[in-house]
Amino acid sequence: KGDVQATVNGGVTADISGDVNATIGGGVTASVGGGVNMTVSGDVNATSPTFNLTGDLNVIGQATISKSLGVGQGITTGTGGGAGNMVVNGSATYTGSVTAQGDVVGSGTSLHSHIHSDPQGGNTSPPL
Repeated sequence: KGDVQATVNGGVTADISGDVNATIGGGVTASVGGGVNMTVSGDVNATSPTFNLTGDLNVIGQATISKSLGVGQGITTGTGGGAGNMVVNGSATYTGSVTAQGDVVGSGTSLHSHIHSDPQGGNTSPPL
């Protein structure tokens, strides 16, 4: 019982053939001078009231968000300025304006090139 302190001037290698379990009564602080790489054959699960990341987050693979997503700076699709697609399965509500660089199509009707029937006969021209 008591404190354990270790100073290693060099590398540390541990080969463990079984599980490792740790119960920590206080916090854990790690300062890593290089990168951290992990290969995990099972799931990685973390439970916390709040999970904070500082820095960019790159996800290679699909991301599933089970609850609401708050976005503070906007959403950009595609990488390197390339085109990306966004699919919303369900309704979308916008409290601000919507700007589109291309055409907007709703139920098969183009906002850019739709026409109306003219009560005086014929059809109107598309919007300018």
